[in-house]
Amino acid sequence: MRRRVLLKAAVVAAAAATVPLGGRAVASAASPTAAAVAALRADLARLPAGWQSRLAARLKAMGWTSPWSRYVSAATGQAGTCSQPTGIGDYIDSTLKGADGEVVNAIGMAGGFVLPFVDVIEFATDATPRTFGVNGEYTTTLTHAFRDVKRFWDIASDDILFVPMHGADVFGDERRTARSLALLYGVSESEALPIARDLRTLLALEPRLDGGRNPLFSFNAVAVPTYPGSDRPKLIMGDGIMQAMTWLGLGDIAPRSIMAHEFGHHVQFEDGIEFGGDVASGRRAELMADALGTYFLVHARGQALNTKRTLDTARSFYEVGDCYTEEFGHHGTPAQRMAASRWAADVANEARPQGAIQPSRSFVARFDAALPGILAAT
Repeated sequence: MRRRVLLKAAVVAAAAATVPLGGRAVASAASPTAAAVAALRADLARLPAGWQSRLAARLKAMGWTSPWSRYVSAATGQAGTCSQPTGIGDYIDSTLKGADGEVVNAIGMAGGFVLPFVDVIEFATDATPRTFGVNGEYTTTLTHAFRDVKRFWDIASDDILFVPMHGADVFGDERRTARSLALLYGVSESEALPIARDLRTLLALEPRLDGGRNPLFSFNAVAVPTYPGSDRPKLIMGDGIMQAMTWLGLGDIAPRSIMAHEFGHHVQFEDGIEFGGDVASGRRAELMADALGTYFLVHARGQALNTKRTLDTARSFYEVGDCYTEEFGHHGTPAQRMAASRWAADVANEARPQGAIQPSRSFVARFDAALPGILAAT
């Protein structure tokens, strides 16, 4: 990924000079922005030791890490960047064009870009409004598709909470911000409150972040099983992902495809499909989720989408790139992902016109038999 605008957090901390970022200068040491960044760093320094490791462990337990989240980490100075040019990289560049790098990196260092995710994972309930998309534009499409996919697969799914992730919600009230920060840092809400105020101040100073509405604050889609501290599984769709798909010209099918892929992980959770912690196991899990999702999209009793249109969208979607090929959770190369989707579409079309649906365990067994050929795709 091309990353023209990034400053590592450590560099920013040491720098007093003005550094260009996307055509705009980073604030000088005497500016309100510099003062707000300094206040945030000072308040972070007052936290009990080990807050960074607790933050990392908490996010891992919540299932935050994905190809999407890695792009956000790189864009906000919290991880290495990627030299591979991708459509997603271009989109992320566009969301930060003209932003103050000192602000972006300081918020990233404090975990600010993951707070909307934490807020939804930990505190979303049946009462959480179900509006999908920045302006609710995907609400009808996604809620209907989610209803259909629950009926389609033979797993217990009534307890899955399908919720949106809106970037600004968690920053609307300092107590709500502090609540999520306290969970991340492993501290009390009163200890987290000064940092919540610092983050809200920085968001107010940087218009490109739009109070948390910038797509990077909601740039993820995740399936989460129950885990200690969470009493029910969730499927989360972030606004930022849908904005990116619209920007890439894939807004008609890609959001449903992402949702169907994530629901595929819930099929895996419910069926007790085991995966190791190595790259190959992670790739199998993700390619299987691609296949489960495509099968639902194309099947006559699923979404009944046109096969060619679905695969053309998948090809464009998969080719946006994924740099992190040697990390657990790598979703497969574009060719492998296309092979998985093409295989699943063929299986779905076998059922026409009667529309018989493969039991999920039978489908997985067939997928595993086909996996060597899928992995060999180039």
